[in-house]
Amino acid sequence: MKNYTILFLVFILNLSCSDNNTFSEEIENEEELSPEEPEEEGTVYLTQITSNITSSTDDAFDFTDFSNSFSVNENGLLQLWEVDYIKKETSIEIQIESGNIVKLATVELDKENGSSTTEETIVSYNNDGLITKIESFYDGDKVQEYSIVHNSSEIDFIDLIDDRDRKITLDSNNNLISFYQESIDFTIVFEYSKGNLTKKTLNDTNILTYQYDDKTNPFNSEVFLNLSTLTNYLNVIGGWEFLFYDENNIYSNSNNIVQFMVENNDFGGLQNHTFIYQYNDEGFPVEKSNERNSVTVDYIYNVN
Repeated sequence: MKNYTILFLVFILNLSCSDNNTFSEEIENEEELSPEEPEEEGTVYLTQITSNITSSTDDAFDFTDFSNSFSVNENGLLQLWEVDYIKKETSIEIQIESGNIVKLATVELDKENGSSTTEETIVSYNNDGLITKIESFYDGDKVQEYSIVHNSSEIDFIDLIDDRDRKITLDSNNNLISFYQESIDFTIVFEYSKGNLTKKTLNDTNILTYQYDDKTNPFNSEVFLNLSTLTNYLNVIGGWEFLFYDENNIYSNSNNIVQFMVENNDFGGLQNHTFIYQYNDEGFPVEKSNERNSVTVDYIYNVN
């Protein structure tokens, strides 16, 4: 069932699907500003990532190695996200109510044969703003339904379709610190420092580590609403593979990843990555180079 976990996570999950597209036509009516020379006061937010990546075999780290476009509504909140994975293109429309994401409508277009798939994810909340249910529909058919039960620092994900229950634990800052999947006896432990995810350990032996700069992470912004929490929950539903391989905490990290190290991984499929950034005067990254695959991306900002 994990194969149907929301396609909006394609940015992390299916990096083999790619091609280069700046999406400039999607935001041609917006005045693009770099924070290097802000022309007006307001909230600086990321509108585009443009990438020189040309092949799906370029060993991309995550969705930020590809071209992205982010569009906001009149309230300055994310409403449309597009990612160009070279061979495929993903478009995610985001529906918002009371400051929370309640629906993700995803279309994935195969640019080689013109076929497309659709997926909708419906998110329900209680009066305290906590997520209590997630339902996913693939081409109109319901493929996932999870009831989410909050019990202080522990959260149970109860599978209402299959027997794939999960459990997570949060720390006092609401960071995900442990994941347990009973059916296969897999446990992942997460460690943090200075607001950043620094280590993931799977079953005590498989270890991934992160290092960071001291500059502003443009994804840690009110523009992206509760996308960090929702992404975590969708990866929990996906299972240990998604959390271990794909959850880089990008919407919550205070700073930008400069090094990703695979200390040990019995399952393969991951490589070390080192990133070099250029910044503007306000401390926002304006260019990132991935030393492993020679991919360079530019960050383009606006002010609302």
